[in-house]
This record gives sequence, structure tokens and C-alpha cells, in this order.
Amino acid sequence: MSTIIVDLEKPKLSELIATLESAPKLEKLPNEIQSNSVYRLSYNTNTKGDKNNAVLRPHGNIKSPEITSTFRRTLPSTLLRIKEAVQNDTGTKVYKSMVSLSESGDNLPRNVDQLNCHRKQFLKKQRPTNDEIFNTILLSYEITDYIRICAFPNVTIVLIHQDAENSFQFLLDTATDYIPLYYDTTFKIGQFYLSILSYVHTAFEEKPVIPLAMLIHEYKDYEAHIQLTETLKKLTKVSSKCVMCDHELAFKNAFSHTFKKLQHVRCHNHYIEDVKKWLKADFKKIYDPEKRGVSNANENESPAQPLSEYEKMQRARNEYMDRHLNSLNQILSCDTKEQFLLAYEQVKSTWSNSFRTYFQRNHLIHVDELGKWHARTFGLWDEMNCSPPTANPAESMNATVKKWL
Repeated sequence: MSTIIVDLEKPKLSELIATLESAPKLEKLPNEIQSNSVYRLSYNTNTKGDKNNAVLRPHGNIKSPEITSTFRRTLPSTLLRIKEAVQNDTGTKVYKSMVSLSESGDNLPRNVDQLNCHRKQFLKKQRPTNDEIFNTILLSYEITDYIRICAFPNVTIVLIHQDAENSFQFLLDTATDYIPLYYDTTFKIGQFYLSILSYVHTAFEEKPVIPLAMLIHEYKDYEAHIQLTETLKKLTKVSSKCVMCDHELAFKNAFSHTFKKLQHVRCHNHYIEDVKKWLKADFKKIYDPEKRGVSNANENESPAQPLSEYEKMQRARNEYMDRHLNSLNQILSCDTKEQFLLAYEQVKSTWSNSFRTYFQRNHLIHVDELGKWHARTFGLWDEMNCSPPTANPAESMNATVKKWL
């Protein structure tokens, strides 16, 4: 025991050093602990120097440790990624995505159950309380010109102001050009999803993006989005006067069901990101370090040091992705569909068999929504910068709404 330290909450360095030098080493704490005292304990002789005590073992809660694998603690950075990812997808989807896109085995989740557990915890926090549900129902009866639909138990709330609807109807009646529509979902705005339908007001020279309707929903599915499109069904000229710029299948199916003749143009940025994700996963399946590895350098170069296996894999993956993405962007920039078909026949022989099959099954039948010839028809292709249509206006609108809230 030492009484050298005067203030235990703010000990001085000199007091701590003096305590280590003068206080006796104790095997265990005394039965009676005195206040304002410091005790110096020695190592336990049963464990000191025994490396076997640091061997990896199964988790302490396991009932049958002899048939269970050792417990591996997940990195804090990986846990943070898991908690963010399970907010948007199921545990199974997040697990497959993280495993397929991982560049090393150190930052992987433990198993699917771990992600499902985090997903369950997140959904439990998102459940609306009884008071919140009751107040929302009361507001829907009082503000009928703004809250059009209020459905439970799966929360679905459609918000359309009457003046905004009238203004959009006037634009449909008077506009001579196509009116671009944008529909996108905002994340991390609360205990729900918020999807915003906006349009470009072509009557103004600045062509501002104006919000038309909002959808508050609990799940990202077709049943939620169809509630919004059915509310807009009376705007019959949407099919002939508008073009939808979207990138999610649930959006497209909902609008196509309500507005049969509505034209669609896919966001180029989201499309390329989807293709990149697929190419990364496909590369991990077909990569062979011996057959598909790249050389350490070009023929005319002599590198200072050879590349590691990981660097070789990274370089091969980048070459694999660039080869497919560059040719894909090139054929989608053709002026006509006939030119695209000719270029496609020439380019597809340079693609891998897996990517060729992937493109034919998933994208070739909808290629009009991706091509320059289709976007140019609606004035969505930037001729000056030679850039395809994107969902940037919708994302800018989402960012504005987040600032308001």
C-alpha cells in the first residue's frame, strides 16, 4: 500500500514513479481496501510467461468448443462498414458483396450471421412508435391537399402539394419539348427512406429542377413506389411529354406499370458503377496468378524491384476492367443504333465469355436506354461536353433536402 499520491484523480508523474519504487508487490488485493490508497500488484505466477494462454480459442459462449472453429475478432473498420451497409441491404447481400470485392482476407466479416445480426439491430431501431403512427394518421386527415396517401403497417406516405401539381399540369399542357423527370432515394435522413420525384421546368431559360412529389417509405420495393405513381395517374400527358431518368429496377417497373408509354433513359454513372462491381467480382473468379498474371514491366522497362503477387493482381484487374469499360463506353456513344450494332459485333470478340454473356442477358435488350442515339432524342446528351445523361439533378435535390432537415 502506498499513500504517496495525494490526489488520486490527478496524480503527479513523480508520485507514480515513487509508488512503483517503494510500494510492496502484492499477490492479491487485501480483504479490506482503504480509501485514498494505491496497491501495487505483481504478475500472477500461474500465467506469467506461459504463451499457451494466448492461443486462439473458440468464443466463450460456444456450447461445443471442441468442434467449433477459433473465434476471430472483426476489425473495427470492418464493423463500421458492416453497420453502414446493412442499412440498405440484407445481411446476405452485404456479405456476398464484401467477400467478392475484398482485396485481402483481413477485412472480411466473420460470417453471414454476423451481418444478419447487425441488420436485425438496425431494423429494430427503425420501427416507428405508436405515437408517431397515430400522429401521422391524424395529419393525413387534416392536410388532404398535401398528404395524399398514408398507409400502414408498412409505412408508405405520399406527399404532393396541390399547387405543385397544378403547376406541373400547366407545364404538361403548354410544353413543346420533352420534360425530364428524376426520381431518386435519399438515405440516412431518418428512420425511413425518402424518394423525391422532380422535373426540369423547361419553360424557364435556366431550366431549374423543381420537386413535384415525395414518398416516405419503410422498404425499397415495387409496392411502395407504385403508391406514388398511382397517385399521379391522372396526369395522363406524362406518358407522351416526359422522359424518366432513373437507374433502379423498382423505380422503372412502377412508372412503366402506371405510364405504359413513358420513355426511360438510364443514368450513365450508376450504370457504369454497376458494371464495375460486376467486373470486379468476375475477375476474382477467373484470375489465375500463373496464367493471367501480368509481367513486372513493359518490354523496354527495367523495374527497380519486382512486383508482388498482390500488385500483379491489382494491375491485371485494372487492365481487365479498363479493357471492357473503354470498349463499352465507345459503342454506347454511337450516333445511331445501326452503328452500335456494327461496333458491338466487332468489340464483343475482345470481351471475356462471362462478360459477353452478362451483357447479352442483362443489358442488350435495354440498350436503347443507355445509348447516345436515344438520349439525344430527348435533349439529354450534352453535345458540348460529349457526356451522357446522369442522375446528378436528382442527387443535388436530395442534398438540398438534407440541408433543410
